[in-house]
Formats: sequence, structure tokens, C-alpha cells
Amino acid sequence: MNEVAIKRLKELREKITLAVSRSLGAGFSEPTTAKLTLLLAEAGLPQSEGIVYSYLQNHPDQEESIIAGSRFASEEIETFLLELLKQPRSLHRDLIVEQLGTRKKADMVAKLQPYLADSDRHVRFQTANALFNIGGKDAALALCEFISDPDEWISMTILRLLCIMRELESIPILIDKYRQDEDLRRKALMISFLARFRSVTLLPIFDEGLQARDARLRANSIEAVGDLALPPDDIKKRVEEHLHDPNNRIRANAILALAKLEPEKIKPELQEMVNSNDVQLRRSAAFILGMIPSDEYHDLGAALIADKSEVVRKRMIQSLRNFSSEFVFNQLDLALSDHNKWIRKHATDMATRLSKFPHKKILGLLKTERAAPNLESCLNFFVTHPVEEAMTAIKLHVKDRRLPVVKALLAAVAAIGGVEGVKSVAPRLEQRDPQVIRALSEILIKAGERKILEDLVERFAQLKHENQVEALIPSLSSSLKILDQGDKMPEPLLRNFEKIEVADRPMAPARPPVSEPSPESEETEEPTLPETSDLDSGVAESVADVEETDELDLDLSSAGSEEGGLPGLMNLSGLGDDGDEAAEKEKPVSKVKKTARVKKEVSPHYRAGIKAYNVGKYKRAVVEFSRVLESETKPPANVYLYMGLMLTDQKKYEEARDYLLSFVNKAPDHPRANFTLGKIYKQLKNWNGLIEIYERFVGGELEATPKMKTKIYHDLGIASVLVAKYERGAQLLDSLAKLHPEDAEVGYYLALAQFHLGKMSNAGQTLHQASKTAVGNKRLSSLIEALAAKVRTGGF
Repeated sequence: MNEVAIKRLKELREKITLAVSRSLGAGFSEPTTAKLTLLLAEAGLPQSEGIVYSYLQNHPDQEESIIAGSRFASEEIETFLLELLKQPRSLHRDLIVEQLGTRKKADMVAKLQPYLADSDRHVRFQTANALFNIGGKDAALALCEFISDPDEWISMTILRLLCIMRELESIPILIDKYRQDEDLRRKALMISFLARFRSVTLLPIFDEGLQARDARLRANSIEAVGDLALPPDDIKKRVEEHLHDPNNRIRANAILALAKLEPEKIKPELQEMVNSNDVQLRRSAAFILGMIPSDEYHDLGAALIADKSEVVRKRMIQSLRNFSSEFVFNQLDLALSDHNKWIRKHATDMATRLSKFPHKKILGLLKTERAAPNLESCLNFFVTHPVEEAMTAIKLHVKDRRLPVVKALLAAVAAIGGVEGVKSVAPRLEQRDPQVIRALSEILIKAGERKILEDLVERFAQLKHENQVEALIPSLSSSLKILDQGDKMPEPLLRNFEKIEVADRPMAPARPPVSEPSPESEETEEPTLPETSDLDSGVAESVADVEETDELDLDLSSAGSEEGGLPGLMNLSGLGDDGDEAAEKEKPVSKVKKTARVKKEVSPHYRAGIKAYNVGKYKRAVVEFSRVLESETKPPANVYLYMGLMLTDQKKYEEARDYLLSFVNKAPDHPRANFTLGKIYKQLKNWNGLIEIYERFVGGELEATPKMKTKIYHDLGIASVLVAKYERGAQLLDSLAKLHPEDAEVGYYLALAQFHLGKMSNAGQTLHQASKTAVGNKRLSSLIEALAAKVRTGGF
């Protein structure tokens, strides 16, 4: 990496640090502040250490604060975390151990070893992994002492880690533990793990296992002997007698052990297994075919691919990687038409591994598959087999909201169409999801679009709305992870950073905010912006393309984003434009707004929609209002309200949210719209969004009916408890409980808030009252009972 790249990376980190520091002082909710603190630590500048450490001291119960603190090598932070770890009532002790293990300091072994005997199984588990990460002889010997942990999950983890470490000093201790252990299942697993050492000194242990009565012990011992560097006769003498064992696993391991020594001897055995009526025996045959030289077994492989049992077919698909390409092509062609979706998925994954596999069959599947794992596999195929012909079929799924599908789709589009291809589909993605924004920005940045990253940082620095800030945090976090790769970052991006430009200068400062539109032009602002910029750039767009752009129109670089944009949304299709060009495109906007104030006749679709809405024919009204939105660039604002209310009634909450947000941005004080939006946020579990809206009602900023007030206090109180604002939640729910003592749900969440505030006596009384009114509600009764048990033990 040259000096230019190093300088640019440093400037980017400084800008991110400055922007995050400003946001930390904006008074956002605790969860958002915690995420911002972690982002500050990920930026990695030394001057941030004090801020992060201070936050860790004040919020030791936040996971993000622990992870953020651990990113700095400070002895002071390390000491604080160790002291926190010593306190049995500290939250996230398992996370603390995990983070301390990432420091990989040899002197940390002695400090962490006592926690292998901790009463919390999660702490013990993470301690084992932490010692493994540190590595070395001392760590291995420390793990050996706790190999017989009463929790099998932990003891097996320690065994597995020891055998990966392969410290020879641990072998005598492992042998001793094996002989002391009476659990046959654990002894069998110990044999399997010990086999990884491939040490002849372990032969007596394996011989002992060969004579055991337990089938698992014998099977694992056969496998272990087969992997040792012994003379062929010694292996045959030990294994041959098990060749016809009735146990499938013993028989399979014996065949595998002899396959390298006497391949001609095992073919009749395999033939017998393939022809067997026992499904598990045929499955074992499929497994074996994936482990031995396969040139002579094409007939057996073909028979198992067409087996009547799905488990056998699936296993055989996975074993095809051991066969020649020509044979695999023919068999996959059959498997890709299988009626079982999982077999089709595994077949597609196998086809992805083959560089010359014909794409036609996968292209056909891409058009018909609906299950997310299958779609993801088909799209991944075209990442490694980019063909222009597939682009149309790929775009059929651009509206799919399942994140794994979205990621695979973007990767496929990038492989085929490059950066321009990704930008062409960007406006049609669901950019209200922060994870989609993250996936989109990741793809573009990895493709070498440094300007995308710089624009992300600029826009983040301009944001004031908490939802918008929170939406961009994952994108910036993933971008920093890419930058952390240094010389190993994607080559196109590295080249872009290293490129020496004629006017090489630091990233342009944030664009000056666009002036607030006049009240007369407010309605025309949103649809006019994208159309004008496109016209000025000389690019002709189809009506469909304009509609897609309008649907996702939100430029976060606008100063009015807090009021005139949808919180949390982002349009990435405009990222990466040069600042000067963007400024030129912005100039004509005000002119268009002034000339756009032409009164039009009310659309007949609008009249028909109002009529249908008033008589309760919502399906008809939705159709008519949709036509209004499609045909008019400046639809009446009420259309968004009606669409939001009707879609809420139809339980299409995400679509309803988007329409109501559009309306609320134009009429921020509309009581019914805000109240309904709060109900939607409850269904979507967006507790911070709900709190932000309902606090306006409680504070008197918005007017609510008596019926609305009860619902607002109920939902606001519960939401406050769920985001750990216990004092506020207790205050609201206590007022409501006095008016409605029969509401068991209010009682439970009030008690939960009191419990976290340390008011055990009050919590106990509240739960006692709630338990009387929760009769018949099994879920609530069980929650009350569980919390009551915690209250009785004082939280332990």
C-alpha cells in the first residue's frame, strides 16, 4: 500500500471519528449510543480510547461497550474488564472472557484459567475458546485439567480444541483422562479427537477401543487405526475382521481403512451395500464413495443418485466432488430436476464448484425456485459463472426482501454487470432495511467505488434523525472492516485508494444544506428532485424507471432530511457522483418547483378511491389510489394517509409504514396518522420508533382521544421497558395499573421494570396481583411465574 492510500485511509477514519463523536452528543437512545461507541472504536483512532473507556465504565452492562473497549490494547481497560469478570452478578461475563482471549497475550492464560471452573457454563465455554485463541503449551495444559467438565458440551469442546492445538505435552493427560472416564459416548468422542494427532504412541488406546463392546468406540477406533502410518499388514490384521460387522458405521469405517490397501477387496462389499434394502446402509455407501478413489464406481454412484430415498440421494450429491467432471455433469442434470428442494439446492451448490458446468439448467431453476436457500444457491452460481443472459432472470427477484437472497442477487449482478449493473437495480431494492443498505454499499465498495464510501461518510455526518443514523451504522461498520484488511482488501478498491490523481486532495467537505423549500412548493419537492436531475444529465428514462426512483426517493445529503425525508431510508443509487456534478444538478431544482405550482383537476382515480374508502371497499380503494400514485407526479397528500390506514387494516405493516411516513413528513402533527404509525411500529417491534411518536402524545404535542391515551400509555410503557428505560416504563405503567388493575400484561411489565430497578418488594406485590388476573393466559402466566422465581431469589 503506497503513501497516498495510507493518507486517504487515515483521512476517512478521522472523518468517521468526527461524525460519530458529534452523533454521540445528540442525545440518542441508549441502544443507538452503544452502537455509535462501537463504531467509534472500530474507526481505530487512538484519541477515541478515552471516550470509549468512559462509556465502558458508565455502561458495563452493554455488549457494545465491552467489545468497543476490547479493541484498544490499554492495560487500564484490561484491568477494568478483569475486575468486572470477578463480579458474579456482572452481565455478559462470557463476552468479557471472549474479548480478553482475542488479545492473545501469554500472561492472560493464568488470569483466565480459573474461569474454566466457573459456575456459569457459558463463561466456562468461552474461557476454553479464549485459551485456544491464545494458544501455546500453557493454554493446552490448562484445558487438559478441565477435560472432564460435567457439562458434555464443554468437555467435548475442550477435547476438540486440544486436538486442533496438537500440543504433544497434552497426550499423556488425554490418555489418563480417557482411562478414568466411564462415559462410553465421551470415550468414543475422545478416540475420534485423539485420532487427529495421528500418533503411533496412541495405538494401545485404539487397540483397547477395537475390543470394546460399544459400537461407537469400535467404529471410531477403526477409523483412528486406518489413519495411522502403520505397515499395511498391521492395519489389515486389526481391521479386516470388522468388514462384515452388522453395524453400518463399523462396516463403513473398515471399508475406508482397507480402501487404500486392497481396493479390489472392497468393491463387492460396496456393491452389496448399494443393493441393500437398508436405507442407512445405502447412505453409508454414498458416504464411502465420496472418500475413496472413484474411477471404478461410476455405476454405483449413478444408482445412488437415482435412489428412492431422499437421504441417500442427498448424501450421494455431496459425494460427487470425488468423481470426474463428465460423470458429475450427467448426474447433476438429473439431480437438478429432483422434486426435493434440498436435493436441488445441494446439486446447484455442486454445480457452482464446476467452472465449465452449463448454465441453462440453473437459469431455468432461477426462474422457478421460490425457497430462499435454493434462490441463493442459483444466484451464487452466476457469481462464479457470469453470463449476460442470466441478468433478466436475476432481476425477477429484485423485490425479494429476504436478506440472504438480496446479498446473493447483488453479488450476481456485480459479477455480470459490474458497478453500473448494481446501480441499475439499487433503486428497486428495499432500502428501508439497514442490512440491505449495508449489503449494497459493501458490494459497491468492494468493486472499487471509493467515492461511495466517501459519500457514505459525508451523508452520515449530516444526519440528525436517530433512525437515519442507526440505518447507516451497519454500512459504515462493514466498510471499516473492509479497510481493516489493509493490503488484503479487494484489489479494485486498493488500486483506487493508491491511484494518484492530478488534483489529489482530501475528501470534499460536506455539501452545504439545500435551503428549506417554501410552503407553496413543499408538495412538489419529493417527486421533482429525481426527475429534474435525470433530465439535466441528459439521460432519458422510461416511466417505469422514474416510478422506481420516486418510490425510494430520499437523499440523505439534504439538510431537510429530518423533516422532509423518511427516517431510516436511503437512496444509494446517487452515491458516488462527483460533488460538482451533483451541485450542478441541484441548481435547477428551485426553478422547477416554482413553475410546477400548476393546479390540476382532481384525478378520476382519486375520486373513485375516496368513494370506495368511504363505503369501506378497501381493496377497490387501494387499486384506485395506487393508480393515482402511478399516474401523478404530485398526488394529493391524503392518498398516502388512506393507503397507510387501509394497509394497516389488511396487516401489511411494512407497506403501511412507508405510506404513513410519507404522509407524516408532510403533516407531522396529524394525530391519527401518528397513532396508527405507532401501532405499526409495535407490530414490527420497532420500539424506539414507537417511543419517539407516543412521547409526543404524552407530552401534549399531539392531541389524543381518551381511548387513544389508554393504548398509548400501555404500549409506550411496555416499549420503554423493552429498551431498558425502566424508570420511564415504571412511571407510565404504574399510572395505568391504578386505572386498569385487571390488565395482567401491564402488571407483568411493571414488575419487570421494578425488578431491574432493584425494587424487589414492589415487584413481588405487582406480580402477585398480576397472577390473579392472568388466569387462562398460559404464556403470560409462565412469564409471571418465571419472573416471580427471580424476584424470590433476589435476581440470582
